[in-house]
Amino acid sequence: MFEYYCRHFGFDCVEINSSFYQMPAAASMASLARRSPEDFRFMVKGYQAFTHNLHEATLEAFQRFRQGIAPLAETGKLRGVLAQFPSAFRPDRKAAAWLRFLRDRFAPFPLFVEFRHRDWDRPRCFDYLRHQRIGYCITDLPRLYPLPAFLPVVTNGVAYLRMHGRNRDWRRPSTSRYDYAYTDDELHFVLGRIKAITPASGEIYIFFNNCHCGHAVRSGRRFQELLRLTQLGMSLS
Repeated sequence: MFEYYCRHFGFDCVEINSSFYQMPAAASMASLARRSPEDFRFMVKGYQAFTHNLHEATLEAFQRFRQGIAPLAETGKLRGVLAQFPSAFRPDRKAAAWLRFLRDRFAPFPLFVEFRHRDWDRPRCFDYLRHQRIGYCITDLPRLYPLPAFLPVVTNGVAYLRMHGRNRDWRRPSTSRYDYAYTDDELHFVLGRIKAITPASGEIYIFFNNCHCGHAVRSGRRFQELLRLTQLGMSLS
């Protein structure tokens, strides 16, 4: 499946999500690095102890995680680590200190953070991330409290966007929460907002997490088509 993803869909990066549920295995990461094209890039999601079960975030756990992703780093294909926090993680001094701690643990690779509470949707929070050189992950989520709004913000020179779908019943099981097919109008809206904030480096990563029933691949490919149309100056209707 991975070779098919690389060769037939026209995608040049992937976000590894399994590393949230279990420590990444160095042999598996080495296999992904070996089987991917030379210019392919990876983002790796941080293990859940680093964001949800902080009492388990021991130095040994960080060491195991770094050893697991080392093959990606050694080939130059690792672009960063994503820390996805639960809605209970709110902005305060303790949270700010933890973000700095994670940044240092994953250095020299960039840390990107995804929040699930809109208390982070404040200029002072974005200013803090910029000052600490921590990347903000833009999220497209249902317009429900306390989920954050879609805010096209870049805080470390790299734009990072995760498209989760817009199912309003966010409490549904995770197996169906992401059962969502984006419309062209929705993708057009996102494309317009993203084009307005493309960083100076031109580096932007967009991942579709509406992964139920193959929606993510279809949405990703359609997004590419709409992007090409805008670059050619053609109508999106």
